[in-house]
Amino acid sequence: GGAGSSGAGSGGLDAMLRQGQLGAKWGGMVWEGLRVNDLQVTASGETLVAICAEQEIVVMDVERDSVSGVVTVTEAYRDTFAPGPILSLALAVDGYSALLFCADEGLHCWDVRDRHLKGTYQGHSAGRYVIKPAFGGHAQSLVASGSQDCSVYLWHRDTGYLLAAMTGHVGTVNAVAWNPANPQVLASVSDDSTVRIWGVAAAAAAAGSDGSAGGGGGGGSGGELVAKAAGECGEGGAEEPAPGISVL
Repeated sequence: GGAGSSGAGSGGLDAMLRQGQLGAKWGGMVWEGLRVNDLQVTASGETLVAICAEQEIVVMDVERDSVSGVVTVTEAYRDTFAPGPILSLALAVDGYSALLFCADEGLHCWDVRDRHLKGTYQGHSAGRYVIKPAFGGHAQSLVASGSQDCSVYLWHRDTGYLLAAMTGHVGTVNAVAWNPANPQVLASVSDDSTVRIWGVAAAAAAAGSDGSAGGGGGGGSGGELVAKAAGECGEGGAEEPAPGISVL
């Protein structure tokens, strides 16, 4: 990962982290320790954050030899995450904050550098599903997440204030992603076999000050459905969660 990188990393339940080049055979193991549920590399390519089945957050320093291309991963620290086991991870663009979705349905913001909990977001539900949240909006001042109740939730990143709960899906919303070219456009993917595109200008305006008033404040609509695309991700039931998406 990282800007301009052709490399990739993979972790799994075999408690190993492997690296390789895109389009080539996977390379060898670069770290062994814990079963990995999710991982992400910062945009700089210098730090890797992994969440592990043993309720651990592991942060690693990544170095690549400019001549050989060999990647070296050194464990910087690992912490036990007190709120509970973590199922999914989303890093902010600056790599300093991480959204952690937990098995108890909690959604938390973790400070990667200073190793402490920065905030918690409430209102959504997840049940037995794994939800992929995301930072977004102007200056990444918003947090978005899907929910088992078929809604897309938006919060102010710093205050945790619920700005909007957008309805329209008829199945669990598994993942969300922001348009990198337009911070007021958000996509959501659901077990109802649809992808929906939302305009969130009202919620973004509310987050522009202190995030405590205006827009979709208090869980109003706060967003407008811009487009909808249907697919064939199963039979429309909730037994096969739709995959995560990226908006291009």
